[in-house]
Amino acid sequence: MTPTGSFDDDENPSTYFGLYSPKQRSQLVALLSSLGIRFEFVATRESEERFREWTAWDESSAASLEGYELFILSSYLDKLGTKLVDLFPERKFGAE
Repeated sequence: MTPTGSFDDDENPSTYFGLYSPKQRSQLVALLSSLGIRFEFVATRESEERFREWTAWDESSAASLEGYELFILSSYLDKLGTKLVDLFPERKFGAE
């Protein structure tokens, strides 16, 4: 999945931050908006296994196989810092 439209281009690349449930998306929108960070979610439909890999599985959701891929403009990474890790410590964000 890639960002849509002109959000991501050669002059303004974005960084992929994984798959999120609708509930997690709501938390992220609040956080990223409060920081003034430009981001985009791309709606997707994935398997339960993929959601579990991203610790985004929400079986209480009416649409448990529907989620969102998060992209953040790379120029905002310093501003973001470790706030995603702080918000979702159960996610590994590439760490083994």
